[in-house]
Amino acid sequence: MVEPHPNKLVKSSILHIALIYQGIGVFAFFCLSYFRQEIPATIFFMSLGCLILLSFGLSKLFEFKYFSWLLLLVTLVLGIVYVITIDRGSLSLVWLLTALPVVIGICRYPNNLYLTLGLFLVGPLIFFTSESTGQSAHFLNISALQFLLIATVVCGISLAANKAVIDHQAKINQLSSANNALAFQDPLSGLYNRRYMESHLSSRFLNAQQNEHFSIIIADLDNFRSINELYGHNIGDDVISQVGKLLESTLEDTYIIARWDGNAFIVLLPNHEEEASRLIAELLRKKVNRLKLKNQGDTLKLSISLGTASSVKCGDLNDLLSHAENSLYQAKHMGGNIVIQS
Repeated sequence: MVEPHPNKLVKSSILHIALIYQGIGVFAFFCLSYFRQEIPATIFFMSLGCLILLSFGLSKLFEFKYFSWLLLLVTLVLGIVYVITIDRGSLSLVWLLTALPVVIGICRYPNNLYLTLGLFLVGPLIFFTSESTGQSAHFLNISALQFLLIATVVCGISLAANKAVIDHQAKINQLSSANNALAFQDPLSGLYNRRYMESHLSSRFLNAQQNEHFSIIIADLDNFRSINELYGHNIGDDVISQVGKLLESTLEDTYIIARWDGNAFIVLLPNHEEEASRLIAELLRKKVNRLKLKNQGDTLKLSISLGTASSVKCGDLNDLLSHAENSLYQAKHMGGNIVIQS
């Protein structure tokens, strides 16, 4: 399920932890205020608890992650504003210190920084205005200034921790992306490898069953074994690399190219017209013919055989690959350097 507004959302696990943490905290503060017979605080914490419970239900029961996140954020921010402007009881101020890290944690950087700065611009103004009118905030006999300093330290630590978590997750994602790239990339040619192409073809063939057909070309370098025997495997590897670059530079990004096996390549074409497939295969054949590689004064002349097949004529992926490979074998038996259509 794709979440709306992905740039604003945090991971579901973080959201659930925040809901459980605040739910337990609010329940504890509700009990304390009830036993202390602080009616306004009791009503305040009961209201918070109901909204947090609703947010938890939206997330767990209905999978409405975005609405759950939004409801929790709005609830906490409104609760903080209420404590700063109206309540300022000791329990409410303690709760505020527990709510600030949660607000910072469930917002992505730099949104949490902007939100925190906004609260700190409004908070001191209200606190010191109330001090001047004779209303002193009471938090275990600590003055408003001392409380704001404590809140500043709490927010600073929370922001630093949140930024460290984001940086750590970014490094993990970067390493994961690099690992995935290596897993699906052929190190010699720089193209996709057979594993990736097989996986991609499988998914494309499912779409082909919904009339989204496509074609493939399997190309194999002619007389490649003699190149390895005469010039060595290093030159053979260079030939594979250069041909891979040539195929990639010749075709548009809509074509997917992979090294199939040894000196063979495979191309996925986003269309299934036979004439278009033949023309593209002919273009690749001519490009390879024109490629001249020099080695110790010798010029290597290359040729390539190609077989094409369309998903329209095939019942499954194995059938498609079999058609293309049979066309390639036929091209080889005819002397190579030729295109054969299935």
